[in-house]
Amino acid sequence: MKVFISRDIDENSLFLKLSELGHTLIAKSLIEIERIPFTAVPASDWLFFYSKNGIHHFFEQLNELQKENLAHLRYGVMGEGSAQYLKKYIGRNPDFVSDMDIEASKRKFELMTQGQRILFVKAADSRASFESFVGPQYKASLIVYSNVCSNNVIIPYCNILLFTSPLNAQAYYSTYPYDASQKVISIGKTTTLYLQDKCGVKKVITSHGYDDKHLMACINDAF
Repeated sequence: MKVFISRDIDENSLFLKLSELGHTLIAKSLIEIERIPFTAVPASDWLFFYSKNGIHHFFEQLNELQKENLAHLRYGVMGEGSAQYLKKYIGRNPDFVSDMDIEASKRKFELMTQGQRILFVKAADSRASFESFVGPQYKASLIVYSNVCSNNVIIPYCNILLFTSPLNAQAYYSTYPYDASQKVISIGKTTTLYLQDKCGVKKVITSHGYDDKHLMACINDAF
């Protein structure tokens, strides 16, 4: 079996077990990332990150004094994978981690942050899913990168396709037609709806978690 995952992976990824089991694994992001420079960080009580890319392009632009000034803040992230990635920068677990139930997570985060100022660090095209409940006087945004579809999408036919975002799905299906014989997996309801509404995918397996463990379970179900 050939499995495509729209994500670059590292040497510790659980996805590598697919190759050990004799399957062909193609792991490649179909998105090109462009860093957006910033100098000042708006004052806040919380920093909230939607992705690993947001974490990376935020912290890699900070000087040592800025890092020290932010050390006392509370941190929130989307997903356990981003939580582990953030820990590499701040040396501790974040104070809030969203799970796949976005609405329930939003309510929990709202209760935790009432009356506090939140800085949302994100991409230029972010859907800003966690900001709707926050009054304008309690939130600020800092855009640190942008996503664009790659112009060089070359993926051989795969039996299973796993899309990690709507933009990755857009990049793939802008190049290749929908094939009902392929099994399609998505991370989260937003990507599932995009695949169904914009790409014409009739059946989508939606992962109940962001991490490799949950995604591997979906791939095993698709075999």
